[in-house]
Amino acid sequence: MFCNKYMRLDSAAMRALNVMESKTDTNKNFSLFGLTNRTCTASLGRRLLHLWKKQPLLDVTEINKILDLVQAFVEDTGFRQVLRQHLKRIATIERLMRIIQKRRAGLLHVVKLYQSSIRVPYIKSALEGYNGEFASLIKERYMERLNFWTNDEHINKFIGLVEVSVDLDQLENGEYMISPGYDSQLSALKDEQESLEQQIHNLHRKTGDDLDRALDKGLKLDKGTQFGHVFKITKKEEPKVRNKLVARFVVFKTRKDGVKFTNTKLKKLGDKYQKILEEYKICQKELVTRVVETTTTFSEIVFEGLAMLLAELDVLLSFADLAASSPTPYTTPEITPSDTSDIILENSRHPCVEAQDWVTFIPNDCKLVRGESWFQIITSPNMGGKSTFIRQVGVNILMAQVGCFVPFDKASISIHDFIFARVGAGDCQ
Repeated sequence: MFCNKYMRLDSAAMRALNVMESKTDTNKNFSLFGLTNRTCTASLGRRLLHLWKKQPLLDVTEINKILDLVQAFVEDTGFRQVLRQHLKRIATIERLMRIIQKRRAGLLHVVKLYQSSIRVPYIKSALEGYNGEFASLIKERYMERLNFWTNDEHINKFIGLVEVSVDLDQLENGEYMISPGYDSQLSALKDEQESLEQQIHNLHRKTGDDLDRALDKGLKLDKGTQFGHVFKITKKEEPKVRNKLVARFVVFKTRKDGVKFTNTKLKKLGDKYQKILEEYKICQKELVTRVVETTTTFSEIVFEGLAMLLAELDVLLSFADLAASSPTPYTTPEITPSDTSDIILENSRHPCVEAQDWVTFIPNDCKLVRGESWFQIITSPNMGGKSTFIRQVGVNILMAQVGCFVPFDKASISIHDFIFARVGAGDCQ
């Protein structure tokens, strides 16, 4: 529903202006979306940018606020780069929350949400440290919400929950486990598991002494799903200890890579170890469910709003990065109310065309003023640039009403609630 908030763009205008990417594009700069998409979050910014391109704003005040924020990021390169570095570590919060809310999540999803959450205080600190011309606007737009979300009852509480409940040291090994210290039952099972591991290790060492074989190289301890804990010796070594094996052990598998055997003590210890391990896994699973359910409570209060704020920052930083890195500068458009109905562009360029390799774009002007030149007929030979000129006017207005800097020297653009475009030789008038 468009109401009075967004410009209306039909599918023909979207295609004519190359607003969105096409499967046939061989270069991302062929489309306006591809050109402006310099977002650095996993996909938060990209999704919001996709929405903004289809719904340019009609509110002059809101557009000018967005343009001022982009200006702040353009002018302060260090500020912009610090924020982008932090945003690069932000996961797809919206997707993670959907998985968690549907109770299909595991510790992997909780940890990814945690890894994004610990970046938020750094982003807040960077925004607080800005003291330029638009400091009051940044404070008004972002700081109140960030202060609320990062207090001890919200993100800090969630961070504390994860740091207490998850064994973060195991993340380097790719394992997502509940920390044994989080629960007394889990801690007791862990202690018993470690005790059994030590007893099995002691038995391994004693068996090596009995067989007069060095550990690991001569006598190995294997742990498999089929037989559990077993001793293993190479076939070459087996004849040297055959008599002892027959007398004291049970040999149950002989292969080219060696002989596997066990005894009563190892079998008992191995069975107990396996039982404790199963109990430990069950306890882990129950605790994971508890942690996921607790994480769900943070969803609506914190993470949904936080995702939108970070997505907006990502898009605005993307606009600023485009404006700052363009070989020919982008400038801030002057946005006027719709009742003025003027479009004045001086030395304007088509952003997608000038971004192509080996293109030197010749800037041109457009002046549509109420009561003077509301209607213009563009004529030229075939391939003379008529379509490009018409498109660039539409694209520049769309970019301005999204809140992006635009490729021209100077412009005054009144708010427009529709763009209609039928451009090209294949049009059906």
